[in-house]
Amino acid sequence: MSAETTPALPLPLIAADAGWLVIEKPAGLSVHNDPGRDVCSLLAVRLRAGFAETACDPDFGVHAVHRLDRETSGLLLLACRREVFETLSGEFSQGRVEKEYLVLSHGRLPAGSEGIWRWPLSASAAGRRNPQGPSPRVPSITHFRSLRCGRRYTLLTCRPVTGRQHQIRRHAALAGHPVLGDQRYGPARACRYLAERHNFTRLALHAAALTLKVPGSETPRRFESPALPAAIRELLDHDG
Repeated sequence: MSAETTPALPLPLIAADAGWLVIEKPAGLSVHNDPGRDVCSLLAVRLRAGFAETACDPDFGVHAVHRLDRETSGLLLLACRREVFETLSGEFSQGRVEKEYLVLSHGRLPAGSEGIWRWPLSASAAGRRNPQGPSPRVPSITHFRSLRCGRRYTLLTCRPVTGRQHQIRRHAALAGHPVLGDQRYGPARACRYLAERHNFTRLALHAAALTLKVPGSETPRRFESPALPAAIRELLDHDG
């Protein structure tokens, strides 16, 4: 089911079935912790109005199955039945879900180049002065591949194997290729330049694909974002 067929839904709908749905979250919108204005609140209103495809339980509400930072856009999986939430959460906790992100980063990495970032990270978020965070640090793995290289920026696809907070952002910063617009781990001067010269005020990190088994499926299903967000695409095109 596409977003175009559900104009009443306040967030673009990518797919839905009994007890779950995949939406595309815009940058700047919190998943939860902002009652009445976050993703879960907005979807709960729509589901209470009778979104039959999800067969939701109004008493359970709508809950995100995994994390997506406020600053990050892209695919988000949510559940609206307790047993579905528990099943999908198990897929994530057992490491059976593949997540892919599109990242516009500072610096140049030739198209086609790929590798693995392995810096150990603290379990919680850090900052630009020490992206790894304080000890103790735990193993952290991110696969990356360069899709397109411009004059100053590179479009990467990143696949985190582990799930540390801000993992891609921290690994990219440690590699010398911080994510554009990253106020926490990237260079402050570059963020100001992008805002003043290009009106680019978001984080150039987009959750582009999810692959996992959903209830009732025998094999993993892949869900994909329709397109790179316009603001990131325009900046990439401007970079040549």
